[in-house]
Amino acid sequence: MIDIANELKIIQGLKPGSTCNTASTGDWVNTENLHALYAIVDIARNVSVAATFNWYRGTNASGGGSAAVTTGCHFWKNLGCLFDRLTAATSSASSHTVSATTGRIQLVSRLDPAALPSSNPWVAFANANQAQALNFINMVYVGIPRYSNVDAFLATTSST
Repeated sequence: MIDIANELKIIQGLKPGSTCNTASTGDWVNTENLHALYAIVDIARNVSVAATFNWYRGTNASGGGSAAVTTGCHFWKNLGCLFDRLTAATSSASSHTVSATTGRIQLVSRLDPAALPSSNPWVAFANANQAQALNFINMVYVGIPRYSNVDAFLATTSST
């Protein structure tokens, strides 16, 4: 059995109800002490517009020297949220694009920190191009720690 409260690290990525009127980048998270980092994204789209999701890496908590992550990314989706399961998304190695449509979307992405350069341990997940003020997004990160009781990777920039 997994004890979510004690074995996983839950980190707020974007405030619930954030609008998509600009590119939405989540908080920067240090992955040095993680086996994996998941981004769980829920979007309510009232206006039909395509959306692209990417991981970015940086050298510090402010995203300094940021660049797109080009490997070690995996994506799953639930378009319309009509079912209780995610399906593997056909994605590039670094991003996933959801076609223009309305309705609810759930997207989960896993990042393998071992694929990052050691000089760029900070990452953020972003909705790169969905500029629409009537669409709303919520994002939570779930970290799988490499060591128990380590909190050093928590975001130092906060969206809350």
